[in-house]
Order: sequence, then C-alpha cells, then structure tokens
Amino acid sequence: MLITITGKLGSGKSTVCEVLSKRHRFEVFSSGSIQRNLAKSMNLDTLAFNQLMTSDPSFDHLIDEEVKRLSKAKKNERLIFDSRLAWHFVEKSFKVFLSVDPTVAATRVMFAGRGPEENYANAIDAREKLKLRSRLEITRFKEIYGVDLENYSHFDLVIDTTWLDSELAASLIYDSFESFKAQKFFSPRPVIVLSPKSLYPTSPLKVVKVDLDLSDNFCSRPLKVLVRDGYFFLINDDGSWAAALSNKLNYVRAVPGSAEDAAKANLSLDVGQAFSLNSNWLKKVEQTGSFLYPSAPEAFGTLSALA
Repeated sequence: MLITITGKLGSGKSTVCEVLSKRHRFEVFSSGSIQRNLAKSMNLDTLAFNQLMTSDPSFDHLIDEEVKRLSKAKKNERLIFDSRLAWHFVEKSFKVFLSVDPTVAATRVMFAGRGPEENYANAIDAREKLKLRSRLEITRFKEIYGVDLENYSHFDLVIDTTWLDSELAASLIYDSFESFKAQKFFSPRPVIVLSPKSLYPTSPLKVVKVDLDLSDNFCSRPLKVLVRDGYFFLINDDGSWAAALSNKLNYVRAVPGSAEDAAKANLSLDVGQAFSLNSNWLKKVEQTGSFLYPSAPEAFGTLSALA
C-alpha cells in the first residue's frame, strides 16, 4: 500500500518524507520539487508560478498524470507521494495531512534555503505570501477538481507539526500506517494527533483532578475538536487538557466534532468577533503549559466541523 502526504505550506512534509525514506526505505515522489524546478526554469518565484497555474491548468494536469502513472506502476512498492492531490488520484493509499501554525510555517520556510524562487523580506512577508499561495491553491483545486484540500474528512491521519519534530511525526505516521494495513486503525476518520499546546479554548480551562493513564496520550479517550482556519478548538474539556499540559505530554489524540457538537457548545459566533475577547482563557492555557502561542486566529468566527 502507498502513503500519500499533503498539508499546509511549511508543515514539514518534505522533511518528514525524508525521515520515512531513510528509516523505512520508502521511495518519495515530490510534486513540490517539480513545481519549484518549473518555476526556476521560467525565472519565477513560487507565488508567481502559483498565479500562473491558476490561469493555466496544464501544469496541474502534467503532475496529475505522473502521479496516476506511478501509483499504478508501483502499487505494491514502498512509495510515498509528497503531493498536494495524490490522495485524490491514487486509488488506494494511507492518506496523511500535516497542519502547522502559520507563524511557525513562515519561520521554517524563511530558513529552508530553497533559493530565489522562494525569497522573503522577513517573517511577516513570508507568512502573508504563504497565506496567499495557500488560498490560490485551495481555489484552484476547487475549480479544477471540485475538492476542498482543507476538508480533513478526506484523510485518515491529520498531524499538527507546530510543536512536533519531524522524527516524531514520521514515527506517528509509520505506526499508524502499519495499524491501518492491519485494519487496527482508530475510528472515526480522521484521527488527529497534535500537541496539547496546539489546542485553543472555547471556554475557561478546566483544572480538576482527572484519573487518566497518561502513558497512552489519551488514545483510549480522544479529545473532540472543531477546526477553523487551521486552528484546533477543544469542545469537550473535562480536565484532560489541563492534565496533558501540566504533565507536558508531547501529543494527544483527537477526533473531529460535528456541526451538532458546535451547536451544543454554542460556538456559532458571528464572523469577525475579535479573538482577544478570550485573552484570559489563552493566558490561563499558556500558564498551565508553560508556553506561548505562536499566533492566534485573527477572528473567532463561525466554526466548522472539519475545517
């Protein structure tokens, strides 16, 4: 079985694929490297090339056909597709999405040394250009293929890499892949794995004595989250989150909430309501976990069940 990995710009897809390749002898096909090489050959930066691709879908189709060809020719081999849409074109694969905080993504990309085709004046410039590139890609994929890259229900496993290094992310992917092949993978789909520091509050942090087996990172009783603009909001805080923060767990497991969950939690707030209204909740979370959020949503608007 094949693995398809996609995700946000700067989430570490290429690095994670490299780790998996070295550890477990996977061959890696990267559509991102093809795009960067095409941009370089045309003397364009990646943002300009994405804008060109928006008006000329032939570049997308070129990559799509190569993905289809390889997936059929090597369906029984150890192959990873590091590609935006391989999960859509490969008939049978373990589908992985990597998420990341936009400020962390900008910092990573700035220091990645990808050459003049990805050049940024500073971290703010990088963050804004990455956001624009992402919006262009999402729009292009919806128009050409009718798919929403930010709908996490397409995937088997979602990992937020904001606080997780590439070695740990690779281990989580491989272990989940083996469970998936053995038909022992967690349900419902997708499974979301993230640091407790990647969660955002929808109510004051509940600090109570909780009887938990912290060794399993809450795998036996996953948290429930809603996703908005790539941020993860906890909606079933029973004290487990504070326990995870104070015990400095590297990661916890979560499952997506439903629209009904959002309604029960009274989370259908008006778009544009300032997130700073909940600044005291954020400060309490930071104090409990001894960390600072890299960034926070610009507006705490209507939450969706799956991004």
